[in-house]
Amino acid sequence: MNLWIASLGKGKDLLSPSAAGIGNDLKSPETAIPLAYRFNMQVMKSDESTALVAAAAKLEPGPVRELFEGYFPPDPKGRKLGSNPRPQSILALTGDAKNGETLFFNKEMKCVNCHKVGDKGVALGPDLTAIGKTRTRAELLESLLQPSARIEPQFAAYLVQTKDEKTFTGLLVKRDEKQVVLRDAENKEIILDPANVESVRPSRLSLMPDGQMSGLRPQEAADLLEYLVQRK
Repeated sequence: MNLWIASLGKGKDLLSPSAAGIGNDLKSPETAIPLAYRFNMQVMKSDESTALVAAAAKLEPGPVRELFEGYFPPDPKGRKLGSNPRPQSILALTGDAKNGETLFFNKEMKCVNCHKVGDKGVALGPDLTAIGKTRTRAELLESLLQPSARIEPQFAAYLVQTKDEKTFTGLLVKRDEKQVVLRDAENKEIILDPANVESVRPSRLSLMPDGQMSGLRPQEAADLLEYLVQRK
């Protein structure tokens, strides 16, 4: 591991402390890697190491945070999924559908911004009222963790490039000689003049962005999954 980190140092003296300070060094992988190397080689002072781990623990999920995750103090509620969730660890848990329902309708999760369950939510993405009838537990989890892995044709997003070099993404609602109409991830219509449209092509990415689950803990993910599994 240390050799791999060292190989990414681009010839810098990785044992020399940076003048930028911990906060600035943690802003990018390029500057964080030498810091991680010094930490792993145990050449930092004790108070510096403590401050580094504390600062890294406050970072959003991502490559810099992952350099130090193994040194964070145990979280009594469990570590968050981050950018590299392990599906099998979630599938191994027993979910609580009631708590999963609370998570689904939590505004911060934004599930109801694109999906309907019964008469609640927005019909931008697939209706999830009876999704448990057509998808297995593993398939549902894959869609939660990797939304672009499987996209139903009617929910495929399109990329529209205009002649004035603007790009728009959304579901293709209408396309004729008068209008090109998209519906974006915020459920807003984008109306374009066909004369100004350079190209319209399918996107390989879902309107549901990757990382929606990164802030959840494994048990929370299992709860949300169980709620969807029971929608029959």
